[in-house]
Parts: sequence; C-alpha cells; structure tokens
Amino acid sequence: MVKAVLKWSWIIVILAVGGFVYGVLQTAKFTPQYTAKMTIASQKSPGALESGSTGGIGSGVLTSKLVAALGASVGGSGDPFQRLRLVLKSRQLAQRLDEKYNLSREIFADRWDSEKSAWKTPVKSELTFRKRLNAYLHQTQSPVTGAEALARAVGGMIKFDPVENTEYWVISVSHTDSDTALRRLNLVFAAADRLLREQDREKIKEKIRFLRTRTERAELDGLRSALFSALIVAEKNLYMLDSSQPYAAEVVEPAFVSVLTTSPNLSKTVVIPAIGAGFLGMVLVLMISIFIRE
Repeated sequence: MVKAVLKWSWIIVILAVGGFVYGVLQTAKFTPQYTAKMTIASQKSPGALESGSTGGIGSGVLTSKLVAALGASVGGSGDPFQRLRLVLKSRQLAQRLDEKYNLSREIFADRWDSEKSAWKTPVKSELTFRKRLNAYLHQTQSPVTGAEALARAVGGMIKFDPVENTEYWVISVSHTDSDTALRRLNLVFAAADRLLREQDREKIKEKIRFLRTRTERAELDGLRSALFSALIVAEKNLYMLDSSQPYAAEVVEPAFVSVLTTSPNLSKTVVIPAIGAGFLGMVLVLMISIFIRE
C-alpha cells in the first residue's frame, strides 16, 4: 500500500499545485476597499421605569405593578441596540432609504436605465454548465429590485464587530470609494436610529393616551395616584425622545474612513485551496492504491 501511494504521489503534488495556482489567481482578482468605521455602545432605553423617579407621587413598586397589571407598562420596547441591529435589515428601513435617497438606484446602478428612468429588463443569455446545474438544483433566482432586495443589500453592507473585552461595537461599511463608504455608514445609521426613535415616540404617545383615559376613570385614590405617576414617567420619556443625541446607541467614536484598504486573507484564498486540493489528491491516490491491490 505504501509503495503504491509513493508511486502515485505525483497526483497529490499536481492537485496541490493546481489548488495553489487557483488560489493565487483568485487572490489577484481581489479589489481593495476602503472601510468607514464608527464605534458605538449599547445604551439603556430612555423609556425604562425607575422606582421613585416621579417625585414621590405614589409608590414606585405599586406604580409598576398596577400599571403592568393593566397592560400599560411605560417601559421601553426592549434593548434599542438589539433592535437597531434588526432594523438595519428591515424592509421598512429600506423603503425609507429608497424614498428619501434613491439608494436602490445607487446600489443596483447596473440594473437602472438613467435615460429611460426605469429598471432594465433582464437579458436572457446562453446558459452555462454551472447555470444549468444551479437551475436543476433550484438555486437560481432572477435579479430583483425593490425593498426586499435593498434590505438584503443594506443588511449585508453593515458589519458589526465587538471590541474584545469591552461593551463597545465597531460598525463598518466597505467600498472602493472612501467617500461613498463614509456617506453610506452615516446615512444608514442615522436613518435606522431615526426610525427607532419615531417608533418609540408613537408607542409612548399611545401609552400616554391610555394612561390619561385610565386616570380619568379611576375611582380609587391609590390607583389614580399610581396611574398619574406612570403618566408623569411617560411624559418625561416622550420629552427625552426629542433629544438630538443618537437614540439607539451611544456614539463613542464618530465615523471615519481608514487610510488602509482591505487586503485578502492569504490563508483562506491560497493555503486552504492548496491543502484542499492536496487532500483530494491523497484520497484519489488511496482509492487507486486499494484498487490496484485488490
């Protein structure tokens, strides 16, 4: 068996060299990009209810329990930072970005006909072997535009990376043009933050209307006092939402563009293909050796 493997070992060498050459060629096609970065930190929702925050009007514990029992807790709508990460991939944000900034025309510029002011009709081309295989395996999809496609593009464009051993995060956008990367990062972050602020503002307004109605109808002094305390907290939260500071996350370091461009990871683009091809050659040689031995 060993003799047979050594005899056919040239197959392993050829495949490993082939994998190495393939990796080098793919690496040569890599396009360096500039990366715009912003460091942020999660911050507590301004809608959180705190005991004793209403100036001693009613008991804080009584307030929270009674209001929660009525289904009208004035607390925030979850962690704004986690909601920020979700809303960046949402259709609602994509629709806003498209309506206000025509972002889909910019991202899908190759599909937009500026002369006719309309999306280009997909041109049917001759199917290659790979395209036929993808079609057979139901892996093909026609290029589409619209809110869903833009939401997928924006969600893939924004990257979140945690800063090791801290509570901070770095969000980034990469592009071949540095100004475009910076503009998209600021634009998308501001739009998502504004959307969350508006959503919570409407929710708090609805809670205020509910609390006012319940306060007017309450007959027990204790219940009325508790509801009034919750109403004060909700009014304060609504006032705080008008702040000009970012709502969903605290900006620790404003957005900037790194002067260093991205570079390919040679371990992934060259070494892994070479090792993978060599391993495939080893399997092939073993199969040949076993076949000859039998």
